[in-house]
Amino acid sequence: MITFVVCVEPGAHRLEYKAATLFHTMRRNMGAMAGAAIWAYAPRPGRIVAPWCREMLEHFEVRLIEEPLNAAHAEYALANKPLALAHAEETAATEFVTFLDTDILIWREPSAFQLGEGEDIALVADSTKTTASSGPDDPFEEYWMRLYELTGATARPFVTTTLTGERVRGTWNSGVIALRRDAHIAVQWRDAMLRMLDDDFSPPAASYLRENNLLSAVATSRFDRMRELSFAYNYPVQNWDRMTVKGIAPEEAVLWHYQQFLDKAYHRFAGRIDGAGSLRERLTLTERFATDLRHNYRRRIGIDETWLQSIRRRARIGPRVRKLLGRSKPTDARYNG
Repeated sequence: MITFVVCVEPGAHRLEYKAATLFHTMRRNMGAMAGAAIWAYAPRPGRIVAPWCREMLEHFEVRLIEEPLNAAHAEYALANKPLALAHAEETAATEFVTFLDTDILIWREPSAFQLGEGEDIALVADSTKTTASSGPDDPFEEYWMRLYELTGATARPFVTTTLTGERVRGTWNSGVIALRRDAHIAVQWRDAMLRMLDDDFSPPAASYLRENNLLSAVATSRFDRMRELSFAYNYPVQNWDRMTVKGIAPEEAVLWHYQQFLDKAYHRFAGRIDGAGSLRERLTLTERFATDLRHNYRRRIGIDETWLQSIRRRARIGPRVRKLLGRSKPTDARYNG
């Protein structure tokens, strides 16, 4: 069977609240996998999971692990991913381990997470280019060659990004990672991540996505044992209209990876959870909220931001200023005309 790995530590991203809906949909909708082991990690020291969340974890039979796995690099929250997944890979007893970002809702049994013969890792191609390389003339090409060197990757595969249709060197999203446990891929990712954090060669634009890009390089080093999953397994519901045209409607997706695009709705949900007086009330709120998102996602999509932040985003002030200064980010390209 499978051990699922999720991060739940408190903070600005409201992972505890997002974990509540994730665990609800996992137990409700995963079919034959609904009873699978779920391990929830809070790997940075001093980030204590709230009592109400602990009650929810107990109800959903989720094991909470609060070991300080990310003490040395606590300033980089995304290091939590390889550190937590490697811990599970080393200590679980199941055949497979699967990491899920907390900002996910599961609607169908994810049967592809049970990898077939000859498969050790399964990922979904990233949705946009961001800091990937399109080939030898790309400004990120040297960076990717160093990633390949760090991980021992000799293959040079290309993929097509799921949203923008760009051809880039293999880059896959780290929000959903299915692994065969005895292949030790998470340990390889963790060890490479720690080496990079001690001697970081990432260009500034790729600093935030270090863990994602490094995972892609690790996957490339195992490319002959890799399976690329349909974007139904990492569905950007915020782009439902464009993804429907590409062949999969939101209602057909295995899971939604909504990132920050339901944060306005989660802001309201967090207030209701905080005001609830019992576990039963919180469970009821969680079920109602998950059901509401399922049916009303189009109306619920929205970034949690102030009025001023909204004006700046709509006016594209950041990309315009960076272009004038000659300091554009890769993600600004869609705004430059």
